[in-house]
Amino acid sequence: MRVNAYIDGYNLYHAERKLNDNRLKWVNLRALCQHFCDEVDILDKVYYFTSFAYQPKGGIKDRHKIYIEDFLEDFGVETIFGRFNKFNGEIKEKETDIKLALQLYKDARDDKYDKAILLSADTDFIPAIKEVKELRKEVLLLLPPTHKLLANFGEVINQNITKDDLAAHLLPAKTKNGKEKMPKEYLSNIQSREQPEEITKNLKYSSWIPKEFTQCEKCKDYLDYERYEKVKPKD
Repeated sequence: MRVNAYIDGYNLYHAERKLNDNRLKWVNLRALCQHFCDEVDILDKVYYFTSFAYQPKGGIKDRHKIYIEDFLEDFGVETIFGRFNKFNGEIKEKETDIKLALQLYKDARDDKYDKAILLSADTDFIPAIKEVKELRKEVLLLLPPTHKLLANFGEVINQNITKDDLAAHLLPAKTKNGKEKMPKEYLSNIQSREQPEEITKNLKYSSWIPKEFTQCEKCKDYLDYERYEKVKPKD
């Protein structure tokens, strides 16, 4: 079954913030969507709908650009941008929801997929989902963490993304050409006081290695940095 994924970046980001764990913002969106595919599914397009922060440079905007341009693109995620508007001193994101709904419907109309994965908890997408189902396409609704299953989405199958789901599908710290570009802010939840044995248990299913470990002699007994996975401790 041909599958396309459509990700409401703004909705996901605010759910991630509520988890109070910056690491989880560094999620591999293609791998996360693949996790929810069936064995017979073939994941094709993954669209990420977002807007850069309303600031000239630095901080959140720079981290967001690194996330998109240095990582998501290399993992086959296509970003479609909206914009921020400032009106009467209030900043609001514009166009991303409309662009997502249009892309979801247009791809269904043009027979680009058999099943759509929609990652969002925004009920404004209900009309678009109904139109897609009228075209005899399946829709799997993935709800970001902290959101409850929604009965008002009708017959659409919806599943919750958990904190563990995010933690198991993180991006690496380095780009494909070997440059370390993972923002230090996304390592802020690593507790240096923990024993290496305990920390590595949490990294068993992760594809990234925090920079702190490369500077820790004790950790070298527990991790194989070349393969990015847990190895047996030395006797």
